[in-house]
Amino acid sequence: MKLIMFRIEDEKSPSSSPKDLRNDAFNQAPKTAPLPQAAIRRMINERAIELRRWFEKTESVFGISECAEGKKVKFAAATLPGPALTWWNAKVATIGLETVNQMP
Repeated sequence: MKLIMFRIEDEKSPSSSPKDLRNDAFNQAPKTAPLPQAAIRRMINERAIELRRWFEKTESVFGISECAEGKKVKFAAATLPGPALTWWNAKVATIGLETVNQMP
């Protein structure tokens, strides 16, 4: 992974030539350190747990409400949180609502 860095200086600054910016991009350390592997694993595990809980809750509601097989996709889509809802809306825009509602 490459990091691209550049420095923005005041327009009046004498050291704001393109050559200075190019040199600084390679010589300055990033202001934020990359996430350690442990932090990445923790984030993935947290998301996986959230997803599993959503599946369990959705399946429970299907059973309690005796949701018809043909209505499960519509119901589940209505309960999607955050980025999952954004993904779903993009899917609907791409292939159409009728098509996605017929997905198993």
